[in-house]
Amino acid sequence: MAGQNCSNCSAPLTFEAGQEVVDCSYCGTTNQVRGFANRIRVKLAAGAGAGAAGAGAGCTLGLLVAGLGLGIGIVVFIAARDEPGPTSPASPIIDLSGLPEGKPDAGVAPSALGSSRYPGWIPVAADPAVGGYERFDPVANLPWALGIARAWQADVQLGSIYLDGARTEGVLDLRSNGDWDVDYRFFSPSLRAEAERKAEVSEEEVRSEIRVMVSEGEVTALISKRFSLRGESPPAYQPRCGFGEVMEQAVSGGIATRPTYRVVMHHVGSGWRWAVSGKDIDSVIVQAASCSGTALPEPPPGDAPPPGSDPELPESAFDCSGAIRPAEDLSDLKTGFTAAGWRDTAITALDRRYPDAAWIVRSVPDPENFDIWFSGQGTESWDAVQMGLSAAVHEDVHIVGFGRLQPARYTWLLSQEQALSAPIVSTFHRSAIADDLPPAAASMSYRATYLEGDSGAQGFETLLDEFNAYTWSLLVEAAMVDQAGNRTTSARDGLLTMMLYTELYLARARTSKPAVHAAIAEEAELAAAVVTLWDRAVCALRLAGNHPRLGIEDDALVPLVFDPARLAEIDALRD
Repeated sequence: MAGQNCSNCSAPLTFEAGQEVVDCSYCGTTNQVRGFANRIRVKLAAGAGAGAAGAGAGCTLGLLVAGLGLGIGIVVFIAARDEPGPTSPASPIIDLSGLPEGKPDAGVAPSALGSSRYPGWIPVAADPAVGGYERFDPVANLPWALGIARAWQADVQLGSIYLDGARTEGVLDLRSNGDWDVDYRFFSPSLRAEAERKAEVSEEEVRSEIRVMVSEGEVTALISKRFSLRGESPPAYQPRCGFGEVMEQAVSGGIATRPTYRVVMHHVGSGWRWAVSGKDIDSVIVQAASCSGTALPEPPPGDAPPPGSDPELPESAFDCSGAIRPAEDLSDLKTGFTAAGWRDTAITALDRRYPDAAWIVRSVPDPENFDIWFSGQGTESWDAVQMGLSAAVHEDVHIVGFGRLQPARYTWLLSQEQALSAPIVSTFHRSAIADDLPPAAASMSYRATYLEGDSGAQGFETLLDEFNAYTWSLLVEAAMVDQAGNRTTSARDGLLTMMLYTELYLARARTSKPAVHAAIAEEAELAAAVVTLWDRAVCALRLAGNHPRLGIEDDALVPLVFDPARLAEIDALRD
């Protein structure tokens, strides 16, 4: 069986039905198979295990909790020992009261959320939403969602809202499509303060965050700790405009036409704002205080970004000048486009402008691994296909790269002819660098995507894998920039963010995890891979130039990434 990736290196795992744990064949990490909770070893009171082993003998009782459909199965095994058995971080001796409860079979009343110990998404028996789920207005329903959260903790306030599936009339259909949802993210100021106090004296976790999710006609809640204890909490949010007005401003600002949009509302700098985009492809910013939108910039004259046009960037030791051909004619493909032949047309366009990207697409084991990334905007028009092209190539780079992993080694694909490979070393979770983010980077959505949750629990090699995939994304966008129409991409933003995360990871390793830093620096192939990925990224940035259609908040990231002190982290790995 498959369907789960390694928690350390993200390689595909293979295991049998009913198997509880599996060792990754690539890096050796032991992974818990989904559906099984961690083993919990419970030390009984003295004398409780007396029996065959004699009076006073210790007895260890192991429990394995497994979710079976809607119920919870308990498997108990008892082993008598002359002495208590050893424990490990994966199986601590704890009290039975620490055993997380199973997922509720039915919706939990909001007032009962505070007593729930279940660590995952909890179904909530909420009052009906304003206007129902068919035409769900996220602003009109903010008091409704806030009421659910405050039933858990009275001082809760809004942290952000993430939406997928927003329509221009200012509503979402949340009845059945699992890709469309509204995710309200709240926090408790008092519990955050308590978490900060306890972090100084103990490892006890304080759950200070609650998310209220609406999707597929259901309401669920997730109660969790704050992943980073640094950074100021946003001020209280007071709605000033309806969601319909937000979408109206986005349309007026030049957002490209598509069926649905991704929207994020969060606090940045001095104010709250809405960012309306299409899977991070383009974005119009609407200030929440004034309901005023920021129009997308007009494209400059010319069809393609001039190579090497960004004076802020250093020279690169990597030559990528021949990777893309942005001047190749695509007019016949655009004129002859048909929805039925969209896939062949897209790959042919890549053949002309970025041949290595076309190779990546043809290399995926299943065409669905390419097609799925166009489900948000559709494939009915040339413009719609252009919107999803870089994201599809980005994800296919991951898939093809995973397929070429070797035992205990990681692989990063740079082109059809060139790949990097290095031994997998023991590293730490990349969520650790969330505390180190400069304010300008801490407020960007990449943090939640890559440094929190399951993604934040991954290590250094997969961070480099994202870094590499974002380089491919930028090259796709640079190759096709004249086809962007009236949209701006975050291609430079994504790559610069991964470059910053790499610098911060190395700095955290050097200052707090010297053994990890030594493992990276002394493993010659891995150190060389970091340097090569870095130099290729710089080359891609220079090749793309500072074209205004290729970045949104990149101006804030460039000085952070190319700060001499941070660049020293990369230079330290050079020969």
